[in-house]
Amino acid sequence: MNAVDENVITCLYCGAAVDTDAQGKPPLQCPQCGELLIIDAEEEDSQAHEEPEVAELEEIKIRRVVRERRALVRTRSYYLVILLACMLFSVQLVVRAVQAGSINQVIGYIAGATLLLLIARTMVGKFREISARINRSDLQEPTTPPDFTPLSDGSQHARNLEDLDF
Repeated sequence: MNAVDENVITCLYCGAAVDTDAQGKPPLQCPQCGELLIIDAEEEDSQAHEEPEVAELEEIKIRRVVRERRALVRTRSYYLVILLACMLFSVQLVVRAVQAGSINQVIGYIAGATLLLLIARTMVGKFREISARINRSDLQEPTTPPDFTPLSDGSQHARNLEDLDF
Protein backbone atom coordinates (compact mmCIF):
# COMPACT_ATOMS: atom_id res chain seq x y z
CA MET A 1 0.00 0.00 0.00
CA ASN A 2 1.64 3.20 -1.14
CA ALA A 3 0.16 6.55 -0.25
CA VAL A 4 -0.50 8.73 -3.28
CA ASP A 5 -1.88 11.54 -1.15
CA GLU A 6 -3.38 11.75 2.33
CA ASN A 7 -6.76 10.19 1.54
CA VAL A 8 -5.92 7.93 -1.43
CA ILE A 9 -4.12 4.61 -1.26
CA THR A 10 -3.08 2.24 -4.04
CA CYS A 11 -4.56 -1.25 -4.21
CA LEU A 12 -1.86 -3.90 -3.89
CA TYR A 13 -3.70 -6.29 -6.21
CA CYS A 14 -4.70 -4.17 -9.20
CA GLY A 15 -2.99 -0.80 -8.62
CA ALA A 16 -6.22 1.22 -8.60
CA ALA A 17 -6.57 4.32 -6.44
CA VAL A 18 -8.86 3.82 -3.43
CA ASP A 19 -10.29 6.83 -1.62
CA THR A 20 -10.16 6.15 2.14
CA ASP A 21 -12.56 8.97 3.03
CA ALA A 22 -15.32 7.69 0.72
CA GLN A 23 -15.42 4.24 2.31
CA GLY A 24 -15.08 5.18 5.96
CA LYS A 25 -13.42 2.84 8.43
CA PRO A 26 -11.19 -0.14 7.50
CA PRO A 27 -11.31 -2.72 6.04
CA LEU A 28 -11.64 -1.02 2.68
CA GLN A 29 -12.74 -2.66 -0.56
CA CYS A 30 -11.09 -1.88 -3.88
CA PRO A 31 -13.70 -0.59 -6.36
CA GLN A 32 -11.80 -2.17 -9.33
CA CYS A 33 -11.03 -5.72 -8.20
CA GLY A 34 -13.22 -6.04 -5.10
CA GLU A 35 -10.34 -7.18 -2.84
CA LEU A 36 -10.35 -6.17 0.82
CA LEU A 37 -7.59 -3.79 1.77
CA ILE A 38 -6.32 -3.56 5.32
CA ILE A 39 -4.67 -0.31 6.24
CA ASP A 40 -1.68 -0.74 8.47
CA ALA A 41 -2.20 1.15 11.73
CA GLU A 42 1.31 2.57 11.50
CA GLU A 43 0.62 4.04 8.05
CA GLU A 44 -2.76 5.37 9.09
CA ASP A 45 -1.43 7.03 12.22
CA SER A 46 1.95 8.10 10.84
CA GLN A 47 0.93 11.76 10.81
CA ALA A 48 -0.61 11.48 14.27
CA HIS A 49 2.66 10.04 15.59
CA GLU A 50 4.77 12.87 14.22
CA GLU A 51 3.37 15.42 16.64
CA PRO A 52 3.82 13.28 19.77
CA GLU A 53 7.40 12.61 18.71
CA VAL A 54 8.01 16.35 18.51
CA ALA A 55 6.27 16.82 21.85
CA GLU A 56 8.33 14.00 23.33
CA LEU A 57 11.53 15.59 22.04
CA GLU A 58 10.48 18.92 23.52
CA GLU A 59 9.79 17.20 26.85
CA ILE A 60 13.22 15.58 26.77
CA LYS A 61 14.80 18.95 26.01
CA ILE A 62 12.91 20.61 28.87
CA ARG A 63 13.97 17.89 31.29
CA ARG A 64 17.60 18.26 30.16
CA VAL A 65 17.47 22.02 30.71
CA VAL A 66 15.91 21.55 34.16
CA ARG A 67 18.59 19.00 35.14
CA GLU A 68 21.32 21.33 33.89
CA ARG A 69 19.94 24.28 35.84
CA ARG A 70 19.64 22.19 39.01
CA ALA A 71 23.23 21.06 38.61
CA LEU A 72 24.35 24.66 38.13
CA VAL A 73 22.49 25.80 41.24
CA ARG A 74 23.98 22.92 43.22
CA THR A 75 27.49 23.71 41.95
CA ARG A 76 27.04 27.38 42.77
CA SER A 77 26.04 26.38 46.29
CA TYR A 78 29.20 24.28 46.64
CA TYR A 79 31.33 27.23 45.53
CA LEU A 80 29.57 29.46 48.05
CA VAL A 81 30.24 26.99 50.88
CA ILE A 82 33.92 26.72 49.86
CA LEU A 83 34.14 30.53 49.66
CA LEU A 84 32.70 30.97 53.15
CA ALA A 85 34.91 28.22 54.58
CA CYS A 86 38.02 29.82 53.06
CA MET A 87 37.08 33.21 54.48
CA LEU A 88 36.38 31.76 57.91
CA PHE A 89 39.61 29.77 58.04
CA SER A 90 41.67 32.70 56.77
CA VAL A 91 40.28 34.90 59.57
CA GLN A 92 41.05 32.12 62.05
CA LEU A 93 44.64 31.90 60.74
CA VAL A 94 45.10 35.68 61.06
CA VAL A 95 43.86 35.52 64.67
CA ARG A 96 46.32 32.71 65.38
CA ALA A 97 49.12 34.68 63.70
CA VAL A 98 48.45 37.57 66.11
CA GLN A 99 48.61 35.16 69.06
CA ALA A 100 51.64 33.22 67.78
CA GLY A 101 54.90 33.32 69.70
CA SER A 102 57.53 32.74 67.03
CA ILE A 103 58.09 34.47 63.72
CA ASN A 104 57.96 31.15 61.85
CA GLN A 105 54.43 30.50 63.13
CA VAL A 106 53.34 34.01 62.13
CA ILE A 107 54.76 33.55 58.63
CA GLY A 108 53.07 30.16 58.31
CA TYR A 109 49.70 31.46 59.48
CA ILE A 110 49.86 34.52 57.20
CA ALA A 111 50.92 32.34 54.23
CA GLY A 112 48.02 29.96 54.92
CA ALA A 113 45.57 32.86 55.23
CA THR A 114 46.87 34.34 51.95
CA LEU A 115 46.46 31.00 50.18
CA LEU A 116 42.91 30.64 51.51
CA LEU A 117 42.09 34.19 50.37
CA LEU A 118 43.38 33.39 46.87
CA ILE A 119 41.18 30.29 46.81
CA ALA A 120 38.25 32.40 48.03
CA ARG A 121 38.89 34.90 45.24
CA THR A 122 38.78 32.07 42.69
CA MET A 123 35.51 30.85 44.22
CA VAL A 124 34.02 34.34 43.87
CA GLY A 125 34.86 34.31 40.15
CA LYS A 126 33.37 30.83 39.72
CA PHE A 127 30.29 31.86 41.72
CA ARG A 128 29.72 34.89 39.49
CA GLU A 129 30.28 32.87 36.32
CA ILE A 130 27.75 30.22 37.31
CA SER A 131 25.25 32.87 38.48
CA ALA A 132 25.50 34.53 35.07
CA ARG A 133 24.87 31.16 33.35
CA ILE A 134 21.85 30.51 35.57
CA ASN A 135 20.36 33.96 34.93
CA ARG A 136 21.02 33.82 31.18
CA SER A 137 17.97 33.02 29.08
CA ASP A 138 18.29 30.47 26.30
CA LEU A 139 15.35 32.06 24.48
CA GLN A 140 16.08 34.39 21.62
CA GLU A 141 14.67 37.89 21.56
CA PRO A 142 11.51 38.08 19.41
CA THR A 143 11.98 39.72 16.03
CA THR A 144 8.50 41.26 15.98
CA PRO A 145 6.58 42.88 18.82
CA PRO A 146 3.68 40.88 20.25
CA ASP A 147 0.23 41.41 18.75
CA PHE A 148 -2.37 41.95 21.46
CA THR A 149 -5.22 42.93 19.13
CA PRO A 150 -7.10 39.59 19.41
CA LEU A 151 -7.20 39.95 23.19
CA SER A 152 -10.19 41.57 24.81
CA ASP A 153 -10.51 43.59 27.99
CA GLY A 154 -12.90 41.15 29.68
CA SER A 155 -16.04 43.21 29.14
CA GLN A 156 -17.50 40.41 26.99
CA HIS A 157 -17.96 38.36 30.17
CA ALA A 158 -20.39 40.98 31.53
CA ARG A 159 -22.24 41.00 28.20
CA ASN A 160 -22.41 37.21 28.23
CA LEU A 161 -23.97 37.31 31.72
CA GLU A 162 -26.53 39.85 30.57
CA ASP A 163 -27.51 37.64 27.64
CA LEU A 164 -28.26 34.66 29.87
CA ASP A 165 -31.93 33.84 30.27
CA PHE A 166 -33.00 32.48 33.64
